[in-house]
Formats: sequence, structure tokens, C-alpha cells
Amino acid sequence: MTNNNIKFDAKVNGLGTATITIGELAIDLATAGNRKTGGITGYPITTNLVDQNEWCTIEIQQSGSTVVLLNGIKIIDGEAPTIQGDSIHIDVQDIELLIRRFFVANLKDSSNE
Repeated sequence: MTNNNIKFDAKVNGLGTATITIGELAIDLATAGNRKTGGITGYPITTNLVDQNEWCTIEIQQSGSTVVLLNGIKIIDGEAPTIQGDSIHIDVQDIELLIRRFFVANLKDSSNE
């Protein structure tokens, strides 16, 4: 089984939205609207967990299911599209998005072989 992990720090300023698409998975970043920071494809976050101008750490772990951690706290655990792919797309609408420390890992678990 392969474990796919992505971890990055992000900060938003403004009332718009930003979406980072990695592989087939979209990650939401916003403090206003219907899809707030930490939500992913199929699992929107509707409560504001992070304020504007505040750094947060988002971590996506995929190994069977998809786990999303926001500042180290699990906020989503379920089935979601894969983060495997060869592209990262960032869409920004009426918001400033800052990203730092972006880590990607693709680890093969050999304990089941």
C-alpha cells in the first residue's frame, strides 16, 4: 500500500476564496463563503476554524482513507479523490494566499508484502 502525504503552511487575507488542486483533490482556503479553510473535495468545512492573516498548517494523509489535519487536529477522515498526480493548480479569487514549507511524500508500506 502507498501512503501519500502533503503538508504545508498557508495564510489568507481577503473575503474571496483560494483552491489548491493536487492530483484530483481540491483543498479549500477561505474565511468567508460556504467553503472554509481545511475543506476538501466532498467534505466542505462551513465553520471558520482559522482567521484571516493567521498561519495554519494543513496536512493531507492518504492510505486507504483520506485524513485532513488542521494545525495538528483531525478534521476530516473519509474517502476522497487521490492526491497522486503530476500537477498542482492554485486558483485565487479576490484573496491573497501565502504558502510556505510545502512537503510532499509518497511512501510505500512494505510491511504487508
